[in-house]
Amino acid sequence: MALQELELQITGMTCSHCVASVTNAIKALEGIQKINVDLTSNKASLVFDNALNSVENIIQAVSDTYAYEATVINQ
Repeated sequence: MALQELELQITGMTCSHCVASVTNAIKALEGIQKINVDLTSNKASLVFDNALNSVENIIQAVSDTYAYEATVINQ
């Protein structure tokens, strides 16, 4: 298991439903260990097993959920 921390800037979130949608989209991916999505800062912080998933897959999962865009802040 190779855990990696990742912080994403999420654009398009406007309410708690948006936070739940983004959280659930990321949680559904394999290897996600921890996740926190914050509406105030429009950021998602997570820890994932990079042997089971990739940054690209996580960004795509966010983009596939409604009209949100994710960009890497810190990796």
